[in-house]
Amino acid sequence: APDRVDLRERLEAIYEAEGDRERLAELLLVAAERTTDGAQKASFFFRAGELLLRDDASAERALAAIAAGRALEPSNAQATLSYARALRALDRDQEALTELLSLAERVRGKPGPGVSPIHLEIARVYLDADYLHEGLESLKHAFQLDPRNMEAAYLLGLVAIDLCDETTASRA
Repeated sequence: APDRVDLRERLEAIYEAEGDRERLAELLLVAAERTTDGAQKASFFFRAGELLLRDDASAERALAAIAAGRALEPSNAQATLSYARALRALDRDQEALTELLSLAERVRGKPGPGVSPIHLEIARVYLDADYLHEGLESLKHAFQLDPRNMEAAYLLGLVAIDLCDETTASRA
């Protein structure tokens, strides 16, 4: 990977246009190793991890990249969410749930749609484990925080119907 920022950015654009996530992730990981700016280094690690996470075969590498970014920015909520998704991709759902519940506790009381994806991911963990009632409660919370979150609304409706909760299903 080139040391010159302009060349790296051009390569990023080419890889992105081609949809070559693997090469783009590699470029970002090398850039992260070479930069001395902590925030930029973390950003490179997070971006690389997200790209690698889209490919299940790279979940272990995604987890390592995101963990490296989290070491630099431990309070980054999005990074914790990505880390939990990587854990889930590796079938480490209990660890993912622990991370997500801890994150939900840290952001408790903070309003807005940015908190909704945390509760949506918690719901996914519960639903994958067939804990429908816990999943429903997490979905309600996600939907309450962001009524425009279509995925939360859709899942809330489906789970509510499965549990014969017509009131909740009609709201979603």
